[in-house]
Amino acid sequence: MRKKNGFTLIELIVTVAVIMILAGVGAMSLNNFNGVKELESTREEVGGFIKLAKNLAVTRQLSTGTSNLKYVRVSISGNILTITGIDNVGNQDTSPPYSSVSINTKNGIIINAPSFGFMASTGRLTDLNGTLVGTTMTIDVSRGTDKKTIIINDLGTIKNAN
Repeated sequence: MRKKNGFTLIELIVTVAVIMILAGVGAMSLNNFNGVKELESTREEVGGFIKLAKNLAVTRQLSTGTSNLKYVRVSISGNILTITGIDNVGNQDTSPPYSSVSINTKNGIIINAPSFGFMASTGRLTDLNGTLVGTTMTIDVSRGTDKKTIIINDLGTIKNAN
């Protein structure tokens, strides 16, 4: 009777095939994980600037030093988020702390949001023209079928939905 030493060619091929399948599944999972983290990071960045806009409204900050702020407007176009202070006579303040910032929208990330604002002192949600709204607004940060959402209710409360 011969003693068997080593592995057969079939056993080696099956082992290598199983390892390749597991590595492929792992690489796909890691790629999906990175994509979700990019979306979450962009949502957090947008949410941070929205919270800044609300804080500027609540504290009634204008760069001129006056306190006649009516509302703070937030506009998102492409990857540019603009925060503008609007005073009681309609003058726009775009100097610091108000500004336009570029949001990181790499790898096909899209930000879908209407223009809106926050009422001075109360921080309540307004439309583009500073009129109070009685509805909830959503901002979607998406890529393909993946989507992360920011919800702002009529009281100006900002939260992440998913």
